[in-house]
Amino acid sequence: MLKLEWCGKEECLLEHTTPTDKQFIINKDKSVNFDTTNNIIIEGDNLDVLKLLQSEYQKKIKMIYIDPPYNTGRKGLYRDKYWKSKECKHSTWLNMMYPRLKLARELLRDDGVIFVSIDDHEQANLKLLMDEVFGEGNLVSIMPRKTKPSVTTKSKAELQNLHDYILVYWKNKKQSSFYLKKIGIKKYPLEDAKGKFYIIPLQDNGVHGTKTARPNLYYPIYQNTNGELSLNITEGSKILLPKKHKNDDGRWMWSKEKFQKDIKDLYVKDNTVFIKHYYNENEDQNKYQIEKAWLEQFPNRLGTATLSDLDLNTLFSYSKPIELIQFLITLSIHDDDIILDFFAGSGTTGHAVMQLNMEDKKQAIEKGENPELVGNRKYIMVQLPEEIKEGTEAYKAGYKKISDITIERIKRAGTKILEENPDIQLDVGFKVFDLRKAYNQEKNILRY
Repeated sequence: MLKLEWCGKEECLLEHTTPTDKQFIINKDKSVNFDTTNNIIIEGDNLDVLKLLQSEYQKKIKMIYIDPPYNTGRKGLYRDKYWKSKECKHSTWLNMMYPRLKLARELLRDDGVIFVSIDDHEQANLKLLMDEVFGEGNLVSIMPRKTKPSVTTKSKAELQNLHDYILVYWKNKKQSSFYLKKIGIKKYPLEDAKGKFYIIPLQDNGVHGTKTARPNLYYPIYQNTNGELSLNITEGSKILLPKKHKNDDGRWMWSKEKFQKDIKDLYVKDNTVFIKHYYNENEDQNKYQIEKAWLEQFPNRLGTATLSDLDLNTLFSYSKPIELIQFLITLSIHDDDIILDFFAGSGTTGHAVMQLNMEDKKQAIEKGENPELVGNRKYIMVQLPEEIKEGTEAYKAGYKKISDITIERIKRAGTKILEENPDIQLDVGFKVFDLRKAYNQEKNILRY
């Protein structure tokens, strides 16, 4: 594996292991439903927070989503420039990210997954960094996400850049799996003496479905005048062979031995050989689809529209769509798992969790099921209480810190969700914790 080296790496490794001198302090005034909620918002430096979370949440987080600074140098509400000179442009950003990712990995469950949004400014460096922290073998995908329909370019030497990325890594790929999307119910249109069945091709049409890849699985099948199949030719027999595949001869999925053993489970239609798949009452009857690693259905305008509905669209210019986070959640976590976002920004992750929980409960009610058993996912969000500059729209609106907007967005989102669904019980509250220096031996406990 190619190892990434940069100026300051040795020093930033010490940041990962150096204990913090901070502690969590309850802020009930900013909290909502403090005594009953299972959600947490923390105002503080996420490096300190990630260290403090270890005592209560190590190996308990199922999913992490973060949208860290892209290091573009672009001016905005929060810092997006991590260099003083071009010589250390990438190293300063890497020094910020490295210890945080290492601490984040320790919080993940063994079957946990992390999603990281990024663009071309640091994508290559982040990929190598993630390989080092999580292991190259745990890479799932680098998912391109279409962000906009078009963009103005500055010169003829450029192309329209209409996407960013989400890097996806498991903590331990061998112990992990995604939840597949249900797309329907299996149907069994055919029937014989053994029962109802549907058919699938005997020919392997996958990546390695060629004679060259598996020459022992290429062989002729003979169908006699009575329609019976055999490996032996008889007078008047019809020869059935795999069709061409990838400019090569194709091949079957079954060996000759399995063919002889299960020959009665084969079915011929239009000179093509199929396998009968019989109905089994103990088998999951749902049909599933594996999602694509190309995201074109979550452009930035959806995030802008959501903030507009909450009268906050003038404050954040690059908020991710809640639909994107909901998609990632449904891929990877169950009804009562914990999601962590330690670059919370406008609070998109918390909003997405609440909205998805509500949708699950509504579906349960429609199906006549108990809504209390679903839609109980929990979030932990961390946002630096970075001061907002005078003259910005956020400052004019009365916000002094970015974390103030995070909290206000979740309040408004929760209120709106409940107003639209007054008959459903949903946790839209959150406990707020601040950080301060620890001057005594007071134990740091942060739990649901």
